[in-house]
Amino acid sequence: MRLSMRALLGLFLMLSCRSSAQSEDSQFGPLVASFLDTWNKHDAHAFAGIFAVDAVVTTVGGSRTHGREELEKHMQPSFTGPVFKDSVYSATVKSSRLIRADVAILDLNWEMTGARTADGALRPPRKGTLNWVVVKKDGRWEITSYHNSEFAQASSSRAQ
Repeated sequence: MRLSMRALLGLFLMLSCRSSAQSEDSQFGPLVASFLDTWNKHDAHAFAGIFAVDAVVTTVGGSRTHGREELEKHMQPSFTGPVFKDSVYSATVKSSRLIRADVAILDLNWEMTGARTADGALRPPRKGTLNWVVVKKDGRWEITSYHNSEFAQASSSRAQ
C-alpha cells in the first residue's frame, strides 16, 4: 500500500508540473501568434509593434537593432524585397520560464520556407531556434530581447 501511495503521489506531482508548464506556455500564445502573423503578412510596422520600445534584436545574420523604430527600418527592405517577401514562418514554444510575474524567457523552434537570397534564388527550407526575453506591459507580453540562430543545414553533397 505504501508503494502505491508513493507512486500516486509521484504521478500527481508529475501531472501538476506538466499542467503548470502547459498553462505557462499558453499565456504566450497570443504573442507567438502575433509574431507569426505579422511576419507572414510581411508587415514591418506591425512586426516591430510586438517588441518593447527599447528591445534589442539580434538577427540570424548577426545584425543588432535597438528599439522598434530601428527594427522596422531594418525589416522593411527584407519584407518588400526578395529575401522574405514570400517567406512563411512557423514556430513552437520549446520551453518557457517565468522569472517574475511580468518577465519570462522563451525558447522557440522555428521553420521557414519561401525565403530567398539577396539575388532572388529560392533558399531551401530553414530551421532554427529563437531565444526571447519577454515582459508584460499593460497586460500584454512583448519581446524585449530577441536572439535568432539558424541550425546548420545538411550538405547536399556527401563525401565519397
